[in-house]
Amino acid sequence: MAGATRIGRAGLVSLLAICAVTPALSAEPESTARYEMERVDGGFLRLDRQTGEVSHCREIQGAWACQLVPDEREAYQKRLGELEKKNADLHKRLEKTDEAELPSDEEMDKAFSFFDGFMDRFAELARKFRDRMEEVDEPSAPDPQSDNI
Repeated sequence: MAGATRIGRAGLVSLLAICAVTPALSAEPESTARYEMERVDGGFLRLDRQTGEVSHCREIQGAWACQLVPDEREAYQKRLGELEKKNADLHKRLEKTDEAELPSDEEMDKAFSFFDGFMDRFAELARKFRDRMEEVDEPSAPDPQSDNI
């Protein structure tokens, strides 16, 4: 099949879905068979009409084997359910949070007063540290006894 075009799994599933709908649009009566087969590169796609599952069937070492094609829709639905639950939980928490849980103006003033005192003390310590460092850096006066040696 050198001239055959490769189609991804999503394309194959879409193609099979179109093939499943096509009989309904045609004048032919719909098949009552459980499975519908569609030839693809490397084997067949098998649609289970009862469950909607799609399998890729191919010949392996002289025997035919079908493997279920992963349904990405299930993973999306699962993740969507998780996110919907998380969103609902967050909304419940938000509804429970009211202004009573926030600090009052008095509590905020007390906190800022504490912070203001902390900054004043820190600035004072920084000034003392700077003054001490300047004292260490100043050259000391010459020792009068050292000149007599």
